Amino acid sequence: MSDPQTAADREQYERWVDEQIGPRQVGQRYDHGYEDSTYEVLAIERGPRATWPVWRIKVRDQAGERWHCTGWDPRWDRVVATTAPAPEGSS
Repeated sequence: MSDPQTAADREQYERWVDEQIGPRQVGQRYDHGYEDSTYEVLAIERGPRATWPVWRIKVRDQAGERWHCTGWDPRWDRVVATTAPAPEGSS
């Protein structure tokens, strides 16, 4: 999807990016559905960016840190762990 020019294009772009990102959030862990495929989301750039990919996610997995733009696929992808803020006064 190219750089949105009109308000309608921007709305369509935002819906499309929402579908691609799925439930992923920074600091959470996910699994692609195959062996050793868990990863933690470090950053999400919703874009639009001037170059491909127009949106991207930075992750950390067993191979290290990298950027990718693989869309969420509910047939395979799943949430592994979510983290809640620590209670106030805990350490």
